[in-house]
Amino acid sequence: MLQSWIVPPVVLLACLTMTTTSTSAQPEPTTARARFDPESISWNNPLADPAPGVEHHTLHSAAMDKEVGYNIYLPPGYNDPANAQKRYPVVYWLHGSHGNENLAANLLSTMLAQAIQAGRVPPMIYVYANGGRFSSYMDHPDSEVKSETLIIKELIPHVDATYRTIASREGRGIEGFSMGGAGALKFAFKYPDMFCSAISVAGAFVTAEESLSRQATADDRVIKAIRENDAAERARRNVDSIRGRVGIRLYVSEQDLTLRFHAPLRAVLNEQGIAHQMVLLQQARHDVRDYYPQIVPGTFEFHARQFGLLGPADSEAPPVPPERQQWPTTLRTFDLEPLMPPPRVERKTVIYRTAPTSHGDVDLLMDLYMPTNRKKVAVKPPVILWVHGGGWLEGSRYRIEALLLAEYGYAVASIEYRYSQEAPYPAQVQDAKAAVRWLRAHGKELGLDTRRIGAAGASAGGQIVAIMGVTANDPRFEDKNDPNADQSDRVLAVADFYGPADLTYVLEIPSLSPGARYAIEAYLGGPLEERKDLLNLASATTMITPDDAPFLIVQGDADPLVPVEMSRRLHAALQQAGVESTYVEIPGGDHGVPWDAFFGGPEARRTLVDFFDKHVKHATID
Repeated sequence: MLQSWIVPPVVLLACLTMTTTSTSAQPEPTTARARFDPESISWNNPLADPAPGVEHHTLHSAAMDKEVGYNIYLPPGYNDPANAQKRYPVVYWLHGSHGNENLAANLLSTMLAQAIQAGRVPPMIYVYANGGRFSSYMDHPDSEVKSETLIIKELIPHVDATYRTIASREGRGIEGFSMGGAGALKFAFKYPDMFCSAISVAGAFVTAEESLSRQATADDRVIKAIRENDAAERARRNVDSIRGRVGIRLYVSEQDLTLRFHAPLRAVLNEQGIAHQMVLLQQARHDVRDYYPQIVPGTFEFHARQFGLLGPADSEAPPVPPERQQWPTTLRTFDLEPLMPPPRVERKTVIYRTAPTSHGDVDLLMDLYMPTNRKKVAVKPPVILWVHGGGWLEGSRYRIEALLLAEYGYAVASIEYRYSQEAPYPAQVQDAKAAVRWLRAHGKELGLDTRRIGAAGASAGGQIVAIMGVTANDPRFEDKNDPNADQSDRVLAVADFYGPADLTYVLEIPSLSPGARYAIEAYLGGPLEERKDLLNLASATTMITPDDAPFLIVQGDADPLVPVEMSRRLHAALQQAGVESTYVEIPGGDHGVPWDAFFGGPEARRTLVDFFDKHVKHATID
C-alpha cells in the first residue's frame, strides 16, 4: 500500500483549488477524499451506451495484476473487407484526475466521426486509457499502481498487436486533459521515439519543486519519482530527441487555474529551444465539455499534420523548415484560422518589412482590416495599429482584441514582430515603428488616412505601444534596415492594456518567478544584472516628455503577471509631465480577465472608441 505521505502533483492541484475563493470555474471539483488512494480506483468501467464506433475492452496488466478497461474508437470503414490491409494512425487520450477511460470517449469520438465525415481529417483511431484517479500517470513507489508502465509498456503494445495501427512514432500521438494533459507531455518527452504528436488541454503541470515543498518525507524513492514525473525535467533530459521531432500544442483558458502552471513549463521549453504552440482561450471552465467544442477539429487536424496526412492550415504560413525547428516557438506559423472579420470589414495581408534575426531574415506580416463602406463617407478611415501580447516570446497577429474598432470606422492593422529570441530589444519596438512608417508610405494606395494613426496593445504589446507613444521619431530607435525611414513613426494616441510599462519596477520585486525572469531576460538579451541600463530604455515611464501622445491605460488590480503598480506609475508620470492620461483600473481584474470588462462590454467599448475618436479620428492635424 502506498504510504500516506506521498502526494502526487495533481493532488496538490486539487488541494490548491479547494482553498480558492474565486467565483470562476475551478479545475476538477474535489471532494473530502481528494487524495491519492489506490483502493478508490475503479480499473474497469464498461460504457453503458457507447457512441457509434466506440468499443470497450480490457487488457490484463501484468504490472498490477488487474484487468484494466479502455475504450477504442474505430473509424468508418475499419471493418470493411476492402480495408483489411489498411493501417491507421492512433492517438492515446488520457483523462483527468477524477476520470477513467469513459471521461471523453463518447464526446470526442462523436466529434471525430463528424470531422472524418466532413473530410476535415483522415480516418484515425482514438484510444481512451484508464490511468487511475489522482495517479499523475506515475509508477508509484510501494504501491500496485503502475500507471506509466500500464500505458507505455502494456496498453500501447496491446493495441498495436490487436488493431491495425501504424505501430511506429510516425503514426502515434498522445493527448490528454488536466492531469492527462500533463501526462501526455510527460510521456511524449520521456518517450520521444514513441510519439510524433502531443497535445495538452488545460494541463496540470505542477512542478516537482512545488509538489516536493508539500511533502512530509525525505524518502529518496518518492523524491526521485516526483522529479522524474516533472514534464520540464523530462524535456531537459531528452531535448535533442524532442526538438524538431515531436509536435507540441498546449490549450488553456484564461479562466482556468491551471494557466499558472504553464509559464514555468514554457520557460523551460523556450530555454531548451523546443518548438511548441499555445492556444489561449478566453472562456472555458475546467471541463472537457467546455474546452473541446471550442478546439475541435483543430486538435484532430494538428495530429493529422504531424502524421503527415494534412498540409498546413494557413497558406500564408508554410511549415517551419528543419533548420528553424531549434527555435523556441513556431507561432509565426501558428496554424489557427485567421479571424473572421466583422460584417462590412475586409481583410488584406501584406509583408510590411523584412527584418534580420539571429537565424536569418524573416518577412513580417500585417493583417489590415478595413471597413468596406468607406466609399460612402467623405473621409478615409484612420488607422489603429494593434500589437499582440505573449511575453515578447510568442503570440499571434490573429488575436486582436481591438478588432471591434473596425466596426466604428477605423482600419485596424494587426502586426507580427520579431520575438525576443530572434532579436532582443529594441527590435520589437523598431518593428512596430516600421509598421507605422509602412502605413504612411502606402496610405494613399490603400485609401487610408495615415496622418491619423493610433496604437493599441495588450500585455507585452501594451509595453511596446507605450514606448511608441513616448518616443516619436526618437534617434535611439533608429532602424537602418527600414526602407521607409523617411516617414514619421509618430502615433496620435496610445491604448495600453495591462502592459508592463515600467520594467524598472522589477528591481523592486523581492523575487521574480522563473517564467517572468526568463521572459524579461530574453527580451533584454541577457541577465538582468547585466542589462539594468536597458530597463530604462524599455520603460515608458523614464522617457516621457510634455509633447507625447495621450494615453488610455486599462489594468486589473489583481493581475498576477503584470503588477498593477506598473500602470499606476505610468499614469502618474504622464500626468506629472502634463500629458493627458485616462486610467481605468478593473477591481478584481486578472490579466485581461474578465474579457468584457477590458474589451467586450458596452462600457469598455465606449471608453475605447471615445478615446480614439477624440484623439485620432477627430484630432486637429497640423
